[in-house]
Amino acid sequence: MKSIYKSFLPFALILSVQGFAQGITFINCGEIPVCLPFNNCTQASATSIIEASTTCFNQNLTFSYKVDFGNNGSFEVQETGNTVTQNFPVGISRINWRATSSCGHIATCDQIVNVKDCTGPNLICRNGITQSLDANCSMTVNAQQFVLSISDNCTPANQIQYGLRRIGTGTGFPTKDTIQYATCDQGTNIVEMWVRDAAGNINQCANYVLVQDNSNNCPCISSTDIKIKGCMRSATNTKLNTYRVNAKAQGTTTGGAPVNATKFSSFQDSCYTLDFNGLPVNFTGNVAVSASRVDLVTNGITPYDLVLISRHILNLEPMTNIYQVLAADVNRSHTVTTFDIVEIRKTLLGTVDTLPAVGAWQFIRPVADPLQMLNFAAVKDTFLIPFSNASGASTVSNFNFIGIKSADMDYTASLMGAVEDRHGSPLLLTTEDKWIEAGQSFKIPVSITEASRLSAWQLNLRPVSAAFTSVEGLSEDAFAIQPDGSLRILWMDENLGAARSFSAGQTLVYIVLTAQTSGWLSQMIETDSQPAEAITDAVMIRPIYFHFSQNINSLGTQVFQPSPNPTHNWVQWPVLLENKQPLRLQMVDASGKLVLEQHTTFDAGVHQWSADCSALSPGWYGWRITAGTVVQSGKILKQ
Repeated sequence: MKSIYKSFLPFALILSVQGFAQGITFINCGEIPVCLPFNNCTQASATSIIEASTTCFNQNLTFSYKVDFGNNGSFEVQETGNTVTQNFPVGISRINWRATSSCGHIATCDQIVNVKDCTGPNLICRNGITQSLDANCSMTVNAQQFVLSISDNCTPANQIQYGLRRIGTGTGFPTKDTIQYATCDQGTNIVEMWVRDAAGNINQCANYVLVQDNSNNCPCISSTDIKIKGCMRSATNTKLNTYRVNAKAQGTTTGGAPVNATKFSSFQDSCYTLDFNGLPVNFTGNVAVSASRVDLVTNGITPYDLVLISRHILNLEPMTNIYQVLAADVNRSHTVTTFDIVEIRKTLLGTVDTLPAVGAWQFIRPVADPLQMLNFAAVKDTFLIPFSNASGASTVSNFNFIGIKSADMDYTASLMGAVEDRHGSPLLLTTEDKWIEAGQSFKIPVSITEASRLSAWQLNLRPVSAAFTSVEGLSEDAFAIQPDGSLRILWMDENLGAARSFSAGQTLVYIVLTAQTSGWLSQMIETDSQPAEAITDAVMIRPIYFHFSQNINSLGTQVFQPSPNPTHNWVQWPVLLENKQPLRLQMVDASGKLVLEQHTTFDAGVHQWSADCSALSPGWYGWRITAGTVVQSGKILKQ
């Protein structure tokens, strides 16, 4: 037994020593940062208390340390204990700690003490700088101009670094200590002023530079701003409004950089000023200016326009200027032919809603000699304004346009201004009111109430509780049933420019419909808002009114809506009287005050009652006409 223990004892002791060597752990042997005191730039006092733990059964540890000032490999201090208090020089020093347990095991660690300057320069800044641009319209500001006083505990004032930049233009210490200002910097400019000592400590202040132009010789030119002015007129020199002006700039700027910008604006006045701002300085190129207007293609177009075009083609009443030719030449063939009439007729029937070759409106530059009706080379729809090295603000004027409503030969679609009255007395079309059962198909005869010679006539009806199915008595190209079920009829004599005689009571057309509910015919259909007209052989326009009578021989009394509405001066109400009787017209303003009252007496028949509204202020007015027991009212707009 004794020999056995001797052979294993040295091995057991070795295991024990190695296990205890790993039983000491230093807890706080990390670097100690130390800041120099304000009045000392060479050394600073620092204290380190080391702590460690052990797995030895006896928790008491014995500590000793050595101090290497400057971390140069030599130890100047050697002591026992776990606390060291010394004056450490600037820079890195090292404490070598040694811990020993009661189990006979030893552990060491090196702790770094880093003494450095932690205090930034003491800075007091001025409250802003005011400086004027020089003769070259520039000036320089340096960071030291903002310093009222500066000092540092370790770095001499002449060795302190300065930095300056515009606020929001960077992070960290600025790379420059000056800022250059020019003409467009006039006013208050916020800056950041920074200082840094030799240890890298910083301080800063936010400040401002007030840039002035005391000589008043340094205007700021940061862009090219162009005002484009002009006016809109019709071919008859009537003022136009409600349009859009479009401008497109193309060219180059300094260094050849391309410029491609667009500006547009809508205007209500007859003259416009388009501000094309923000183009770069030294702009060289062209600005193209054009005009446009969004409108219904049928605005201002009536059968009368078709008759005028046909009379031009037949040389009965030739057009007198190129503006009329452009209005009539809707297919852009540079001639006025029956093909143009066909295209315009389609818009009135509603089979098309556009004139694709010309659009609803055409805006062109004024033609030098409008009497040269075939000089299409003179027709330009765009102004091309040249600029060379343009900078700052400039104004260009007299870029005027002529607005032409396509197919409107008599200028009824003028955007502003009164239109010359060219209407004759109303023409009444009638049909007998009948009771129709639901699901019943019925052929409506539409008759003319007086003998007339007509070149064209139209009628527009809208279903309420019926469906239009066909039209009899006219060619298929003379009517169209719209997608919404409404019916449009446009008759013209098959001989271009001719007129046809119609006798009183003659049936013009038969309209076939199917009733959707039982009721009176007058409750199943109504006239459309699209105006209806008849054109006489004397090229006079007669407004058409459609009437339902209980007895074809007794038309009853009816007051129709006024025209024109809106109006500038005169307004007319068509009235249909069964017997001779007195009538009273009353008009009130928005407050209910009576502003106009008229009385008259008419014989039985169709009449046109006129009132002069030229003295009334612009605005809405209510009107009421009393004819016996019949009272009709509505609103009218005075422009």
